[in-house]
Amino acid sequence: MSKRELLNSIQKQVIADKYKNKEATQEELAVEFEVSATTIRRTLYEFGLCQFSSEVTHKERSLLETIKQFNIKTVDQLRSVLAKGVKCQ
Repeated sequence: MSKRELLNSIQKQVIADKYKNKEATQEELAVEFEVSATTIRRTLYEFGLCQFSSEVTHKERSLLETIKQFNIKTVDQLRSVLAKGVKCQ
């Protein structure tokens, strides 16, 4: 059994337009469309209007503290360096 779509493509477009034009907040859209705030965020993410913040792991936080001496100050910078395979000297 497939997962039921909570919003159709027209509703998603309306949500994106209203949010982009600052006509409604995420919470207001959730109430209007009778869905959760998470469903609204997922819709906005599809349109590039919202970014999910990722959770920082304990390992990442520890490693970040260690390498701040290399002018890497955020987890996003750390992930970027690790993804590129750049070696710290």
